[in-house]
Amino acid sequence: LQNGESRPFSVMQVIDDTGMLLSHRLRLSQCSLIVSCATPNPILSGDPGKLGQVFTNLIVNAIDAYQGYKDGGGEIFVHVSEGNGMLEIRVRDHGSGIPQEHIGRIFDEFFSTKPLGEGTGLGLSIARDIVMNFFGGSLSVSSQPGRGSEFCLRIPQENPVATNQTAKAPRPIHAPGNRVGATDSPASERR
Repeated sequence: LQNGESRPFSVMQVIDDTGMLLSHRLRLSQCSLIVSCATPNPILSGDPGKLGQVFTNLIVNAIDAYQGYKDGGGEIFVHVSEGNGMLEIRVRDHGSGIPQEHIGRIFDEFFSTKPLGEGTGLGLSIARDIVMNFFGGSLSVSSQPGRGSEFCLRIPQENPVATNQTAKAPRPIHAPGNRVGATDSPASERR
Protein backbone atom coordinates (compact mmCIF):
# COMPACT_ATOMS: atom_id res chain seq x y z
CA LEU A 1 0.00 0.00 0.00
CA GLN A 2 1.49 3.33 -1.02
CA ASN A 3 1.18 6.49 1.03
CA GLY A 4 -1.88 8.42 -0.06
CA GLU A 5 -3.68 5.38 -1.45
CA SER A 6 -7.41 5.36 -0.76
CA ARG A 7 -8.91 2.29 0.92
CA PRO A 8 -11.59 1.40 3.48
CA PHE A 9 -10.29 1.54 7.07
CA SER A 10 -11.49 1.34 10.67
CA VAL A 11 -11.78 4.77 12.31
CA MET A 12 -11.42 3.19 15.76
CA GLN A 13 -8.16 1.52 14.71
CA VAL A 14 -6.78 4.90 13.60
CA ILE A 15 -7.81 6.46 16.95
CA ASP A 16 -6.20 3.55 18.85
CA ASP A 17 -3.00 3.85 16.79
CA THR A 18 -2.89 7.61 17.46
CA GLY A 19 -3.38 6.99 21.19
CA MET A 20 -0.47 4.53 21.16
CA LEU A 21 1.70 6.98 19.22
CA LEU A 22 0.98 9.71 21.78
CA SER A 23 0.93 7.47 24.89
CA HIS A 24 4.28 8.73 26.20
CA ARG A 25 3.28 12.37 25.77
CA LEU A 26 -0.13 11.72 27.37
CA ARG A 27 1.55 10.03 30.35
CA LEU A 28 4.13 12.82 30.81
CA SER A 29 1.42 15.47 30.74
CA GLN A 30 -0.84 13.45 33.08
CA CYS A 31 -3.62 13.41 30.49
CA SER A 32 -6.04 10.56 29.85
CA LEU A 33 -7.51 9.77 26.44
CA ILE A 34 -11.10 8.55 26.79
CA VAL A 35 -12.60 7.12 23.60
CA SER A 36 -16.26 6.23 23.08
CA CYS A 37 -18.12 5.07 20.01
CA ALA A 38 -21.89 5.00 19.49
CA THR A 39 -21.68 2.74 16.44
CA PRO A 40 -20.03 -0.65 15.83
CA ASN A 41 -16.71 -0.32 13.98
CA PRO A 42 -17.27 2.75 11.78
CA ILE A 43 -15.48 2.54 8.42
CA LEU A 44 -14.27 5.40 6.22
CA SER A 45 -12.61 5.33 2.83
CA GLY A 46 -9.41 7.26 2.19
CA ASP A 47 -5.87 7.37 3.55
CA PRO A 48 -5.88 6.30 7.24
CA GLY A 49 -2.50 7.99 7.77
CA LYS A 50 -4.02 11.36 6.86
CA LEU A 51 -6.84 10.94 9.40
CA GLY A 52 -4.24 9.86 11.97
CA GLN A 53 -2.42 13.15 11.35
CA VAL A 54 -5.66 15.05 12.07
CA PHE A 55 -6.20 13.14 15.35
CA THR A 56 -2.56 13.69 16.33
CA ASN A 57 -2.84 17.46 15.82
CA LEU A 58 -6.13 17.70 17.75
CA ILE A 59 -4.99 15.54 20.66
CA VAL A 60 -1.62 17.31 20.98
CA ASN A 61 -3.47 20.66 21.07
CA ALA A 62 -5.75 19.28 23.81
CA ILE A 63 -2.69 18.15 25.80
CA ASP A 64 -1.20 21.64 25.38
CA ALA A 65 -4.48 23.21 26.56
CA TYR A 66 -3.94 21.58 29.97
CA GLN A 67 -0.29 22.65 30.37
CA GLY A 68 0.07 25.20 33.15
CA TYR A 69 -3.70 25.14 33.64
CA LYS A 70 -5.50 23.60 36.64
CA ASP A 71 -2.26 21.93 37.85
CA GLY A 72 -1.78 20.34 34.41
CA GLY A 73 -3.24 17.05 33.30
CA GLY A 74 -6.84 16.26 32.46
CA GLU A 75 -9.13 14.20 30.31
CA ILE A 76 -9.34 14.31 26.52
CA PHE A 77 -12.54 12.83 25.13
CA VAL A 78 -12.96 11.42 21.63
CA HIS A 79 -16.53 10.45 20.73
CA VAL A 80 -17.52 8.83 17.41
CA SER A 81 -21.11 8.66 16.14
CA GLU A 82 -22.86 8.36 12.80
CA GLY A 83 -26.08 9.41 11.19
CA ASN A 84 -27.49 10.56 7.85
CA GLY A 85 -24.48 9.16 5.97
CA MET A 86 -22.04 11.23 8.05
CA LEU A 87 -19.47 10.17 10.62
CA GLU A 88 -19.07 12.69 13.43
CA ILE A 89 -15.94 12.68 15.57
CA ARG A 90 -15.69 15.06 18.51
CA VAL A 91 -12.42 15.76 20.33
CA ARG A 92 -13.04 17.65 23.60
CA ASP A 93 -10.95 18.87 26.52
CA HIS A 94 -11.61 20.91 29.67
CA GLY A 95 -8.40 22.91 29.35
CA SER A 96 -7.69 26.61 29.01
CA GLY A 97 -9.98 27.14 26.00
CA ILE A 98 -9.51 29.56 23.13
CA PRO A 99 -10.11 33.30 23.56
CA GLN A 100 -13.13 34.44 21.52
CA GLU A 101 -11.04 36.97 19.57
CA HIS A 102 -8.97 34.04 18.21
CA ILE A 103 -11.80 31.67 17.23
CA GLY A 104 -12.21 33.21 13.75
CA ARG A 105 -8.50 32.75 12.99
CA ILE A 106 -7.82 29.40 14.65
CA PHE A 107 -7.62 27.52 11.31
CA ASP A 108 -5.51 30.21 9.58
CA GLU A 109 -2.07 29.09 8.44
CA PHE A 110 0.71 30.24 10.82
CA PHE A 111 -1.75 31.53 13.43
CA SER A 112 -0.97 30.25 16.92
CA THR A 113 -2.18 31.06 20.40
CA LYS A 114 0.97 29.45 21.87
CA PRO A 115 3.95 31.54 23.00
CA LEU A 116 6.52 32.37 20.33
CA GLY A 117 8.69 29.36 19.56
CA GLU A 118 6.22 26.80 20.96
CA GLY A 119 3.91 26.36 17.99
CA THR A 120 4.13 26.67 14.22
CA GLY A 121 0.52 27.64 13.66
CA LEU A 122 0.18 24.84 11.10
CA GLY A 123 -1.48 22.00 13.05
CA LEU A 124 -5.10 23.13 12.82
CA SER A 125 -4.69 24.52 9.31
CA ILE A 126 -3.31 21.18 8.09
CA ALA A 127 -5.99 19.24 9.99
CA ARG A 128 -8.77 21.28 8.38
CA ASP A 129 -7.21 20.96 4.91
CA ILE A 130 -6.91 17.16 5.27
CA VAL A 131 -10.53 16.79 6.42
CA MET A 132 -11.77 18.96 3.52
CA ASN A 133 -9.43 17.93 0.68
CA PHE A 134 -8.94 14.22 1.42
CA PHE A 135 -12.26 13.28 3.04
CA GLY A 136 -14.76 15.86 1.73
CA GLY A 137 -15.69 16.79 5.29
CA SER A 138 -15.58 19.74 7.66
CA LEU A 139 -13.80 20.65 10.88
CA SER A 140 -15.28 23.17 13.32
CA VAL A 141 -14.54 24.34 16.86
CA SER A 142 -16.46 25.63 19.84
CA SER A 143 -14.61 26.91 22.88
CA GLN A 144 -15.00 28.88 26.09
CA PRO A 145 -11.97 30.33 27.84
CA GLY A 146 -11.44 28.52 31.13
CA ARG A 147 -13.85 25.70 30.19
CA GLY A 148 -12.18 23.95 27.26
CA SER A 149 -12.64 23.32 23.55
CA GLU A 150 -14.41 20.86 21.31
CA PHE A 151 -13.41 20.13 17.72
CA CYS A 152 -16.00 18.44 15.53
CA LEU A 153 -15.11 16.49 12.37
CA ARG A 154 -18.02 15.69 10.06
CA ILE A 155 -17.00 13.29 7.31
CA PRO A 156 -19.24 11.68 4.67
CA GLN A 157 -19.14 7.88 4.98
CA GLU A 158 -19.12 7.68 1.19
CA ASN A 159 -15.98 9.73 0.51
CA PRO A 160 -16.60 11.89 -2.60
CA VAL A 161 -12.91 12.86 -2.74
CA ALA A 162 -11.67 9.24 -2.71
CA THR A 163 -14.26 8.28 -5.33
CA ASN A 164 -13.14 11.11 -7.62
CA GLN A 165 -9.46 10.33 -7.12
CA THR A 166 -9.36 6.60 -7.77
CA ALA A 167 -7.71 7.21 -11.14
CA LYS A 168 -5.34 9.95 -9.98
CA ALA A 169 -3.10 10.73 -7.02
CA PRO A 170 -4.53 12.69 -4.05
CA ARG A 171 -4.08 16.44 -4.09
CA PRO A 172 -1.10 17.36 -1.91
CA ILE A 173 -1.35 19.61 1.12
CA HIS A 174 0.94 22.63 0.84
CA ALA A 175 2.95 22.38 4.05
CA PRO A 176 6.62 22.37 4.96
CA GLY A 177 8.19 19.01 4.21
CA ASN A 178 5.66 17.98 1.57
CA ARG A 179 6.97 17.97 -1.97
CA VAL A 180 4.49 19.47 -4.35
CA GLY A 181 4.56 18.47 -8.00
CA ALA A 182 6.46 15.19 -7.59
CA THR A 183 4.46 12.49 -9.33
CA ASP A 184 5.06 8.88 -10.18
CA SER A 185 4.25 7.94 -13.74
CA PRO A 186 2.64 4.57 -14.40
CA ALA A 187 5.03 1.67 -15.03
CA SER A 188 4.03 1.56 -18.71
CA GLU A 189 5.37 5.11 -19.19
CA ARG A 190 8.73 4.48 -17.47
CA ARG A 191 10.21 2.13 -20.09
